[in-house]
Amino acid sequence: MKPTNKFLVYVAACISAATAAVGADSGLSESRMLRNQRDIQPSVTLPALRVWAANADTEAPKWAFAFSAGGAYTDFDAGGDAWNTPLLFSASREAYTLTLETDGYSDSGDISGVNDVLVTVRKRLWMSDDKKHTWLFGGGATIPVGGDAGSDRTKERVTLTYKHALSENSGFSLTGSLRRSEQAAKDDLNPYTQVLAAQVYGPLSEKIGGFLQFVAAHPNGGDWSTTAIGGVEFPLTETLGGTFSLAQGLKSGEKDTAISFEVSMSW
Repeated sequence: MKPTNKFLVYVAACISAATAAVGADSGLSESRMLRNQRDIQPSVTLPALRVWAANADTEAPKWAFAFSAGGAYTDFDAGGDAWNTPLLFSASREAYTLTLETDGYSDSGDISGVNDVLVTVRKRLWMSDDKKHTWLFGGGATIPVGGDAGSDRTKERVTLTYKHALSENSGFSLTGSLRRSEQAAKDDLNPYTQVLAAQVYGPLSEKIGGFLQFVAAHPNGGDWSTTAIGGVEFPLTETLGGTFSLAQGLKSGEKDTAISFEVSMSW
């Protein structure tokens, strides 16, 4: 399988696992919260573009779907570790993409349970005639599931992404996102988190693709924290792709490390 647009479908699923731990409202340290994909990861970078690029570039009238499942392990700089099972489903049609994603079931030893579900809708605002320049806008919210790993109140977000295609299956994207936590607002804390991300992706060989991403988050009035994420994708069968990724926190005292493997398919 050559790394065509399906590269975007396979590779981005790892991001939802690469920075995942457990829910930020479960009483864990800020270091662990910053590794939580639902709170800092601008999930309209690759997770949006992979599904979107497979369909929206051609304005295809038919639906396009993608599903991924996997496992992730996080080693926390402050001590302890966690496992989780990220899941993602996306449906795209023309300029729109609907995504449902979750960190699945998490277990950090003292805390375990099911994580919230993030629902987002994204729209392609503009694409140049040569399809090299694209703007995307998205909005979404989490569905609280309660329990130890889930939260009791929703978190909303809006995101703007610029994508520049260098070739059919390589390019870079820049993303800015604003998040709001209803739990933080209830506790009379700053409810807003700002997130910035930059990513580059492309083929490493005829059948292997790779990406590198930097995510900087400013959570609820705290200090900025940056995470680097790198990964590779490769075909498993004619219809399945595998993705392996590694995420590393870069801030002193928050140098959490996460590894993940996911299996994806699109139809």
